[in-house]
Amino acid sequence: MLNKRIVMLLLCAVCADPLLAETAATPIDAVRVVVNDDVITRLELAQRMQTVVQQLQKQGTQLPERGILEKQVLERMIMEKLQLQFAKENGVRVDDAQMESALQRIAQQNKFDSLAAFRSKLEKDGIDFARFREEIRGEILSVRLR
Repeated sequence: MLNKRIVMLLLCAVCADPLLAETAATPIDAVRVVVNDDVITRLELAQRMQTVVQQLQKQGTQLPERGILEKQVLERMIMEKLQLQFAKENGVRVDDAQMESALQRIAQQNKFDSLAAFRSKLEKDGIDFARFREEIRGEILSVRLR
């Protein structure tokens, strides 16, 4: 009877270990700020910070202190969320054809022959195209709301 308990405990320990290891390796994305019914997570802020830092470095601009830059980026993200919420409430939207046209224009302005080549360059530079696309959508909505 005692041997069965020891075997069961060992079996449980062996089976649980991979589960614990997997859980420990998975980072939790915590909420950084609540904006009405929406949130900005720490991961979203970190990704936006990375993008902004890359852009500033590419332009040769001196980076402000990290805390100041993070505050500015977070404030901008909050304003974007508020604008997107306002646009949604008022039926202002950007359809797929308008998005495609805007992305084509951006690709041409950056001297790319095609949107595919532009997308490839963005991804090579570590910029997620889907996220880039949504940022452009937000910019278009922002302009329309003014």
